[in-house]
Amino acid sequence: MKPFEISRSFPNPKNQVFEAWSQVQNFRKWWCPPEFSIHIKEFDFKKGGVFHYNISSLDGWPLWGKFVYGDIIENESIEFITSFSDENGNIVQAPFSDTWPLKVLVKILFNEISTHETQIHLTSSPIESNEEEELTYESNFENLKTGLSGTLNQLKIFLES
Repeated sequence: MKPFEISRSFPNPKNQVFEAWSQVQNFRKWWCPPEFSIHIKEFDFKKGGVFHYNISSLDGWPLWGKFVYGDIIENESIEFITSFSDENGNIVQAPFSDTWPLKVLVKILFNEISTHETQIHLTSSPIESNEEEELTYESNFENLKTGLSGTLNQLKIFLES
């Protein structure tokens, strides 16, 4: 299956963009849609470390998620496996689909366009999944694009502040 891909450029040096992803005090300011709030239960940015969080809508509906970090090369790339979870960090089925993959591998590359411009390129693909889960994932590329575009807009606002 082909991976989901999205790229975005930011008018910031590469180290600033990387720090927005790698430091909890920065990450918490932009990693959720504007109409949601985020609660971070754990943030251990290292290979094998976990980011465990929930986001809540204005009406209080919580959604738990979890990253397990893989390879990290400072200012160059970040890999993690993302999943929906419960409040204890156990991987659970997505609340919106019985055929959504339980695990998705995400890779983010940080490319310096110039001294003051950085492009990130994000790819994601289901892992340990079956054909039905892969088809569900692929059929939702537009939804992923919409959701991640909103999140990356939040990142842009954060980097501009």
